[in-house]
Amino acid sequence: MFAWLLLAGHFGFGQFKSDYGKDTVLIKYDNKRINGIKVKDKKDGLWFYYDDDGRVISKGNYVHDVKQGVWEVRQFRSATDTVITTCIYSNGNADGVWTETYIKGNDHWKIVTEYSQNKIIKSTSYNNGIETMDVNNIGQYLASSSVKDTNSQHLPYSFWQISKEHALYLKPNSKRGIASESGIVYLVENDKRTITAYDNTKVLWKSDVIGICGKPAVGEPEVRFIQLEKDRLSVSFGKHCSAYINITDGKVTCLGCN
Repeated sequence: MFAWLLLAGHFGFGQFKSDYGKDTVLIKYDNKRINGIKVKDKKDGLWFYYDDDGRVISKGNYVHDVKQGVWEVRQFRSATDTVITTCIYSNGNADGVWTETYIKGNDHWKIVTEYSQNKIIKSTSYNNGIETMDVNNIGQYLASSSVKDTNSQHLPYSFWQISKEHALYLKPNSKRGIASESGIVYLVENDKRTITAYDNTKVLWKSDVIGICGKPAVGEPEVRFIQLEKDRLSVSFGKHCSAYINITDGKVTCLGCN
């Protein structure tokens, strides 16, 4: 425990007192991809998540299995393309000021977003230290790597949650949506069963995949994979269940379970 406290202090993250007592175990598994403390089978204290190369991609504190305080998330897109997000949680909810820094060569973008209990109050973009606008077109930024100057609006999702890739496996502390080349964002909502298509802040359609197709007999009733194809979104849920969503109108076609 003493060594763990030294490690936590080295990274400068505040510690949160636990009242669980002495039933504490150090968790290391999945080829050292996760490292943290469990107290009475609940995450407690500082946790680390790693990528396949052993780099820390997420670190922060839990209190009684709930995220609390400062978290840092890193995305290593390439040797010269990195995204660093500093997050603040209050009882598991996004709260306070989040900072997302995009480093691509000599070009630095920064998105400063103010949250209150998971709701975005304001989000402002900076390019190399100069304020540019209120962020409102994440999809086109991800598709073109340049934010277009449009009217101020507030997004229902955060910058770091959206992937430029057209296929996405949903994992803990991972992205939750994908962006098309036209700027449409397809987001798996917090309930992990509903997928929404956004054009900036406008909702194009919203589809409850689990509600329409039913709960799977095996596996959790939640979406675990999405892939954008020509005119549809391919969805996997449960352990072996799948569906298609028409990206024009959001109509769900259930394909059953293997």
